[in-house]
Amino acid sequence: MIVLGINAFGQNPSAALVFDGKLRAFSHEERFNRLKSSHSLFPAQALTWCLASQKIKMEDVDKIAINWDCGKYPYRILSNMARTAARKLFQNQPGNPGQGDGMGGVINYINRYRLANYQSMIHAGLRECGFKGRLPELVYVNHHLSHAYQAYYQSGYQDALVLVADGHGEEACVSGYKVYKGEFTKILEYPVPYSLGWFYGGFTAYLGFHANRDEGKLMGLAAYGEASKDANPWLGHLNKILRVDRYGFELNPYFFKLGGNYHHPRFTDKLVKYITRIDPELLPIGLEERAEHHGRNINRYLLPKYIALAYAVQTRLEEALQAVVRRMTHETGLNKLCLAGGVFMNCKANYSISEMQEVKELFIHPAASDDGSALGAAYHVSRQLGDDPVDPLLHVQHGASHSPDTIRKALEISGIDYREMSDPALETARLLAQGKFVAWFQGGAEMGARALGGRSIIACPNKEQVKDEINAKVKFRESWRPYCPSITAEDSGRFLARAENSPFMICADKAKPLLEKQAPATVHVDQTVRPQIVAESVLPLWHRLITETGKLTGVPVLLNTSFNARGEPIVNSPFDAIRTFYSTGLEALVLGDFLVLKRGHKP
Repeated sequence: MIVLGINAFGQNPSAALVFDGKLRAFSHEERFNRLKSSHSLFPAQALTWCLASQKIKMEDVDKIAINWDCGKYPYRILSNMARTAARKLFQNQPGNPGQGDGMGGVINYINRYRLANYQSMIHAGLRECGFKGRLPELVYVNHHLSHAYQAYYQSGYQDALVLVADGHGEEACVSGYKVYKGEFTKILEYPVPYSLGWFYGGFTAYLGFHANRDEGKLMGLAAYGEASKDANPWLGHLNKILRVDRYGFELNPYFFKLGGNYHHPRFTDKLVKYITRIDPELLPIGLEERAEHHGRNINRYLLPKYIALAYAVQTRLEEALQAVVRRMTHETGLNKLCLAGGVFMNCKANYSISEMQEVKELFIHPAASDDGSALGAAYHVSRQLGDDPVDPLLHVQHGASHSPDTIRKALEISGIDYREMSDPALETARLLAQGKFVAWFQGGAEMGARALGGRSIIACPNKEQVKDEINAKVKFRESWRPYCPSITAEDSGRFLARAENSPFMICADKAKPLLEKQAPATVHVDQTVRPQIVAESVLPLWHRLITETGKLTGVPVLLNTSFNARGEPIVNSPFDAIRTFYSTGLEALVLGDFLVLKRGHKP
């Protein structure tokens, strides 16, 4: 059976193709159209590529799985809104010229997901892709259940718990499942509007970052508050917003969605008044100020009061998630846990869960956000059709790949000098040993937000200033943001405190002193790292590159970050790679077996 899973018209549109319950192709729309996140678009190019990559036509597809249950609109959703007072969503206070559009916003939201309307939008998107004739049946899958299926079936576990946390699904913001003998039972739920995603996204916006995209910046900034955590007043002040007990949390949603939002649609005036009543100078950082400070050394984010707030928000999120996990393990006695949903893109929060003694084994899906739920929806429908969707995830390179002939043609069309290498791993290692910043383009594009050896920017991390130089000259991003290490499985125990299987850069770890000494450019200010542990049997070329670099430098660690510049998606094609290479401070480009050097650089 062939099932096409779609995440459409929301965050990071994507498509996944599943044959007989097994993943065969996956891609994000942003990788093709080059629009970061591609919010609210249809994944036209992503799904077209998925079909073409497997040489099948739309008429060969048995079902199309949609990661949203539109059958609940409008009546079930209206009932839920009334029950939770969310009918005030997006409304403004009387006389407050906020950015929301009152009940019109609610009506537009409901109409968009009404079954007939959404089906028409999907069919129109497919027709625009050129698919004529009969279209496969659309099957609508509960959003949180889609996340749960993607995590569970790619974990390789049998009996396990699954926790989903994101902005919101149709009705839930946090949901927990027990999977016993293959059957899913929901054991907890926090309904809309009690959203940890809204909590974290609201503070992301308050600190001047882009919600639903820059939550990782808040996470990185929070680490600077570790040294002064004992004197942090916000750890107590946040109790009025998000209170945590041993087995759960209570969130006041009126600080984020339910009220006037003059400053920003992601947090209300109530939040601004509360924070500035405690500290009048702790105002939200707005768009104009972000533009003013872009590219400059002056950085308001690094003022101690903003760091203290970021640290408290991060800590409270971790405490809330730990409390929910504690409840699930206490009630079921199970100790294997799967995580999915956008909240679990937070590597530091994932680390805090991994440290819990109640959790013995942990799997976090590398495409935890809505992009990955397209895959979960496809698994759900595959199971309904009688297939076995157990599909343990070994690597994430399920996206577009390019033949040597395609790469050579792109280089020739671009009119640039290149040469073919007999041993790409060894020759690239030599470049890294010389201190060069290298772009690495091999195999299929990665699923999820992390570059894991397919579309990576790499460097030798043996000097602290390497991080600063890449931030300034290559990625064009904030100077305080950290980078990640890629380490072979054989060497991980020397460098990492836990050194457990962590192949996807989705869970933080503590750096051992040896890593701080030998690869300081990958260790954050709080001594955490977000590692990729590389197994030779899974990624042999990537593993060999790390090994050969270690032989030359004495440091078998690579600084590894995604192959893109600030504000752009990760590169997808050879042409994307060439454009990004020549528009940044990169010094060498490895495209398959081909090497490109900028003028003045010698191998």
